[in-house]
Amino acid sequence: MNTIEKIYTNYDGLLEEFSEEVIQSRYAVFYEEIEEFAKSLGIREKIQISESLLSHAVLDYFTDISRLKHFHQAKHINSLKVISYETYWLLRRKPIQILVEDVYGDSHPGSAHLDAVSRQVVYGVFEEGAFPAQFHVTDICDGCAQGHDGMNMVLASREVICDMLEIHAGFVPWDGMVMSSSCDKSIPAHLKAAARINIPTIFIPGGSMRPGPNQTTSLVAGDISLRQKRKNEITPEEIRNYKLTGCPSVGACTFLGTASTMQCMAEALGMALPGNALVPATMRDLTEYSRKAGKQVVRLAKAGITPSMIMTKEAFRNAIVVHSAIGGSTNALIHLPAIAKELGIELDPELFNEINRKIPHLGNVNPSGKHLTESFWFAGGIPMVQVMLKDHLDLDVLTVTGKTLGENLEEIQRDGFFERNIGYLHNYGLEREDVITPVETTKEMGSIAVLKGNLAP
Repeated sequence: MNTIEKIYTNYDGLLEEFSEEVIQSRYAVFYEEIEEFAKSLGIREKIQISESLLSHAVLDYFTDISRLKHFHQAKHINSLKVISYETYWLLRRKPIQILVEDVYGDSHPGSAHLDAVSRQVVYGVFEEGAFPAQFHVTDICDGCAQGHDGMNMVLASREVICDMLEIHAGFVPWDGMVMSSSCDKSIPAHLKAAARINIPTIFIPGGSMRPGPNQTTSLVAGDISLRQKRKNEITPEEIRNYKLTGCPSVGACTFLGTASTMQCMAEALGMALPGNALVPATMRDLTEYSRKAGKQVVRLAKAGITPSMIMTKEAFRNAIVVHSAIGGSTNALIHLPAIAKELGIELDPELFNEINRKIPHLGNVNPSGKHLTESFWFAGGIPMVQVMLKDHLDLDVLTVTGKTLGENLEEIQRDGFFERNIGYLHNYGLEREDVITPVETTKEMGSIAVLKGNLAP
């Protein structure tokens, strides 16, 4: 049995994740690296490289086991000049180390899949030759906290999550960071932390929940709760049916509340890969975005591109333009200034007013519109809105791709992103203009207004 066969035997799932060509290529790279490593230790004669070393080195390159190896105590190079596995990893040139953060937990459906997202990030980091390490700070759900004192904990959780990330990022000198979350307070917490820590970072939105029966959302819970309080207005069967169908998958609730809005804001700020916000959480695309993020953060680390270079005042203005066009949650007026403050940028409420008077309202998305966030993504999502509003955006801002917003939009169009996904929208009998109104036909401007004076003391 050769080394490659041993690898397949030791890890059945490897074939599903990586092609044989990729694995054999890595085998050859490790052989050369180990020989160079031996020379650096002063070993000039031909050394014996054990089959076990090569097998384990290649295998663990593709699994999250190898991130632990460089912590192991070095073993001696024995008299046969056989390089031990731990010695090689411990003494070789310091690799790039990537912190992989998420809010995975059983607290609510929005975060229950984020361990799988982080796992793909880990694979991507390894593929670029760096070392990842996974950390978790579970978030909580606004919906679960409603109707009792738990609601007093929700906004406070934003600060606690941010602070905990700062602790995780501070105890080791990481070279970069990837963060993943889906929902109301964890997304702004992650973006605040990215700004505060300011090492090369990519944010991965956790995507959209799938629609409930008859294109409903979890907002049905309000009606269910109200009818429960009234005599003879709801049956136990109706209550049970909602519990089994109200949140049919993982991901953010599929209306443009705070969770979905902040996913969009992360992408509009340039902190997420183009098209990632609101991707249906059960589709393969989220896996692809996650793997790409793992690779890209290593490139950002090498290039030294940090959040402060991306989240500039111009980027925040772009985000407000997108927010006014899609009809995002008013809670963005709480979160965007808090994120900006970490960077020493002040966002005056009047800026929201000014922009909302100029920007056409394009999003026909629940709750201010008709359709769900999944359909919005099928219609082209944030990149389509940005293409439509190019004249209102600063296209020269830097993003996590290492390219400008303008370059990203050109690339995503060349890649066929808009044409590739429109067929999913056709499954619902919809066209793009049903969900994202063309600029030339919209009749509304903006989506919010900031009140002043005795109406809003």
